[in-house]
Amino acid sequence: MQKYLTNKQREKYEAALRVIEKIDTPEYEVIVDGIIVPPKTGEDGFFDYENHDIEQFGVLYSDKSKFSKFNKRPTQSKIIIPKEIDIKKTINEKLVFIGLLGARNFFAYGDYLINAINKLWIFIKKPELLNYKICFFIDTNNKIPFELLELFGINKDNLINIKETTQAKEIIIPQCSMPVFENKWAKEFDKVVEKIKENVKSKNYKKVYLSRSKLPQSMKTYGEEKIEKQFKKNGFKIIYPERYSIKEQIAILKDCEFLAGTIGSNMHNAIFCKNNIKTAYLNRTELTNIVQMTIDVMKNFNANYIDVYTYIFTSYRYGLPYLIEFNSNLKMFFKDNNFKYDKNININKELLAFIKALANNNNVKTNCFNIYNNTELSILNNFRKILKRQTYQMPLYRKLQYEFKLWHYLKTGKFSKAKKYYSKLYR
Repeated sequence: MQKYLTNKQREKYEAALRVIEKIDTPEYEVIVDGIIVPPKTGEDGFFDYENHDIEQFGVLYSDKSKFSKFNKRPTQSKIIIPKEIDIKKTINEKLVFIGLLGARNFFAYGDYLINAINKLWIFIKKPELLNYKICFFIDTNNKIPFELLELFGINKDNLINIKETTQAKEIIIPQCSMPVFENKWAKEFDKVVEKIKENVKSKNYKKVYLSRSKLPQSMKTYGEEKIEKQFKKNGFKIIYPERYSIKEQIAILKDCEFLAGTIGSNMHNAIFCKNNIKTAYLNRTELTNIVQMTIDVMKNFNANYIDVYTYIFTSYRYGLPYLIEFNSNLKMFFKDNNFKYDKNININKELLAFIKALANNNNVKTNCFNIYNNTELSILNNFRKILKRQTYQMPLYRKLQYEFKLWHYLKTGKFSKAKKYYSKLYR
């Protein structure tokens, strides 16, 4: 794994790699007369019984003493059994429980992708179970889980979305084959992926760049369009995943030999690539993506992590949207791979568009955006005022533009350029 990172970042990645673990063949549990307890549902999707991060739902033993050991999600610190369990429905059949497939309030694209197939290995090990009813929880209209189940070979008539407390004759609960937040994986997960890919015809693209640049402003990665153009110069097919069905995305990636893109859930699509390929992940923040690194180890990728993020606001580091640039790390990666690139690439326009997106967002003062510095908030609020005025406010706009440039050049150590804008502001 080649990493175009600072020494501090490199140490973080190496530490993360050490905890990723391959596990043996997953197990499964059979519960007779089990009770399936669905999560509570609110306007924003599923939430737990105490309205905090302890999830109190899943498959309960018939004596109501404990949940299945394969129901617990990695983020749980403990499980509290609901005080009152009123069985609303009884199914006199054997069921296979494949878990929580999606929830509007805390699922990202990667969660839909991985959770939908995490337990399907049981049907490869025991094909006869495909004739059973297959149950799950989902509170969204997202089509991805169902498209993946269909590609795997599951009959949609056998699917049951559990919406009320239900008791069944027998419930089979498989263990996750890739409990990602535990940094673990089993070869069975990749077997499921391969079975899905068998039902998709390849587009035969060899170099693919997955872009986030066409997402809405609030979710966008600013500066990416500049970067993706450089990848395009080197033979990469630029793909905007949100414009394709999951089947089309698999067709695009099935025979890919070099995958690139900004790090995030969209890059979890790498599970559909062949093993042993080369990847380039552009880091939008200083955070490590342990899920992606687990995929890398499982697929034996030649993975390259490249820090391209730039922090204009010192207190804004992890929220959406993001700002990236074609910096020295990326130039080094391009040179190492004999890629062509334009010599002069700047992000001045993207910088202002990024600030505009922040200023226009009503949540700019919330934890979602992590803006706590009073000076930074003041600049954003000034910019918001400018955006609401007419063209006659140009002097104020120019002053603000100079402030950003001064700030940027001071932060990046370009003192001669910073001096120029200091003199314009404070002469």
